[in-house]
Formats: sequence, C-alpha cells, structure tokens
Amino acid sequence: MIMVFDMKKIMKYLIIISFLIGLVYLLIYLFKDYAYNEYSINKYKIYETFNVVDNKNYYDFVIKDKDNNIYNFVYINGNKHNKIISDVVEYNEGDIKCIIPVFGKNMGSIYCNDKKEISTIYNIDNEKLINKLKKDNNYNYFSSDKFKKIDNFTYYLDNIPNNYSFMIWNYTGINIVNNKVKTVKLIDNNDLYNNKYSTLIDSYYLLLDETITNKFSYYDIKRDVVKTIVSEDELSGDYTILGVYNKNLYLIDNHNYNEYVFDFNKFKIELVGSEKDNYKVIIDGKVKEVSRSKFKSNMNDYKFVRFISNDKIKEKYHTDHIYLFNNSYYFESKGTFYRSNVKYEDNATKLFSIDKVSDWKIVDNNLLIMSNDTLYLYNDEIGLRKIISNNEFKYNYNNIYNLYID
Repeated sequence: MIMVFDMKKIMKYLIIISFLIGLVYLLIYLFKDYAYNEYSINKYKIYETFNVVDNKNYYDFVIKDKDNNIYNFVYINGNKHNKIISDVVEYNEGDIKCIIPVFGKNMGSIYCNDKKEISTIYNIDNEKLINKLKKDNNYNYFSSDKFKKIDNFTYYLDNIPNNYSFMIWNYTGINIVNNKVKTVKLIDNNDLYNNKYSTLIDSYYLLLDETITNKFSYYDIKRDVVKTIVSEDELSGDYTILGVYNKNLYLIDNHNYNEYVFDFNKFKIELVGSEKDNYKVIIDGKVKEVSRSKFKSNMNDYKFVRFISNDKIKEKYHTDHIYLFNNSYYFESKGTFYRSNVKYEDNATKLFSIDKVSDWKIVDNNLLIMSNDTLYLYNDEIGLRKIISNNEFKYNYNNIYNLYID
C-alpha cells in the first residue's frame, strides 16, 4: 500500500503547531512572576532570583567568588529575562578587590572586598582606585550641596533622580518635590500634626485623618489634581492598616472590626470583611482570604509591620531594625546600614553609615532615611544624597515622608 502525503497540509499543520508552541512560550514569558537560576561567569558563581511585585520586575543576586566571599545586590526591571548578567568586571588595588556586574551593555554598581567586609564602593576611601573607576567611566557617585530655601524647608533638588517625586507632609497637605517644589493643600481648617494613617497607593496620596469618616481627599500625582473617594459607611477614624496591593489599600476599622478596601482601580471604598464574614489579607505579595476566627486570633500577623525579627541577624549585628523587601533583608545597626540575601542572611553587604537615625523605610530598592533634621536618599547606583532639611524633622518624622517613582 502506497502512502500519499499532502505536503501542503503537513506544512500547514507544522506552522499551526509552531505558532501554538510560540504562543505558549510567549504567555509563560508575559505572566512569569518567579524564576531562579544558577550560572557561572569567569570564576564567579551567580545565583539569580526573579520576582514580580506590583508589576515591577525585581532581581536579587548573590555572587560568590572563588574564596566563597558573598556579594549581594538588587536590580529592577530586567524585562523578565533569565541569566541577565553577561559579565563581571574586576578591579584590584592593594588589598581591595571590587567587582561590577554587567547587564548587556550596562555596567552595574560597584561592590568591594577589603578583606574585612563586603561593602559598596561608597564606603571605600582609596583615591587611586576611585581614579581608575572614573577613568573607565564606572564611578558616578556625587552629592550636590546646592540648595533652595522655601519657607522652613531646604531642598537639594540637584540630588533628586529624574523620575523621583518626594512627598513631605506639611500639616495641611503635602509638598511634592522633584526638580521643582509644589504645595498641595488637603486640609482647609486645622493643622494635622500627627499624620498616622495617610498612605501612598501607587500614584495616589490618600489623606486618612482621624476626624474624617466617609469622604476622603486624595492627590492624584500623575494628573496633578485633588479629588475625593467616598464610603457609604461611616468609618471611625481608628484603623489598623493591613497593607497595599494592586492599587488597593486594605484596612480594619478598629471600632467594629469591619474591613474596607480603598480601591483606586474603581475609585470606590468597599466593605470586604467583617465579624460575620471572612477577611482579605496580604500574604507573600498576594491577597488571600482567611476565616474570621483565624483572622481575629492572628490579627497581629496580618497587619502591616515595617520591621520583622530574624535571630541570625539580631545575634550577629545586634539590631531589631530589620526590613524584608522581596528577597533581601535591609537592616540598621548603630547608624550603619546593611543588606543581605534571604538565603545568606548573616552575610551582609555594608551599604553606608550615618549619624542620628530617627526613622527609615524602603521604597523599591531605595532607602529613605531621616537623620537629625534631614531626609536622605540612598541606592547603590547613586550613593547617599541629601534631599530635604527642616528643623521640624528632629521632632516629627513618623509617616511624613514618602517617594513616588514614575
């Protein structure tokens, strides 16, 4: 029996199958929210973890050299690719060895080992090494002392990256600070000194005043307009914040244990949990539902807490000021800030040191630090920079500063 093949049909089926396979890979790529890879470049072993958090692509890296020294760092928006480090450039000067990860054509930040500790280049005081890096255009740290005074504030506008906007509570509204300064009024009558609950939700700054019960003002940063979001229920003004996820703020009204979501996708406030129903909580970067009995008995586990506990870090670095962001711990001990990977928590990279730290927080891979009368910004790419000074910061610093990155 002779088999007759219709080559046109076969080609048609092959094209369809190829298209479907390509579509599957495209969907996996588009919706991938976690990946882990191990690979080697030259004599360095690289451990790469990828996560998607609030639609941003975060990479956490650990690089080990041949002596098992650990360099850890973060990288944002790598387009969901795997194995994104293409090279590791090394500089040696005396007892100091520095490495620079390379992402395609882009040089990353500089991390150094002086045989005492692993740190960022920001901590290295070696003029010969710095000159080498500058000659190769691999050293971009600077901090300008040029300032602009407006009222009681001193602004260092040249130190603010292009797409960064800082928000400072001024008792009746917020000062928006980027390459200029704009004041947005949110309260018409009395000053609000203790701004306990106000929250930045994506590009919306929401005023949560204890005296406001159902009509809440917010500032839309992108559209530069003040609007209101309204609740059908009367809220008490006494809240427990559970957290923010996907432009939604989840909170508990402590008066009756009702849970509300301030939804900035729909621009409405909805009742989503109560003692008669289940509750919604944020766990591991996702919203999950828990029973009312489990929520009531474990409420402290679900509320937003900036600092966490870690026995290894506490024992080695003598601190309880530990912040977990994605796959990295950030922590401060006696004015020195460190970062470590979750898999190597007690092998930290020293970031910088600063005196009189009163408060700090993490926004993306940025550290915002209140020190004495000044708000500072730090990330590995730009180093430590002054942003805003005001004598009031010595006494009032809780929940009065934030950062929006466009």
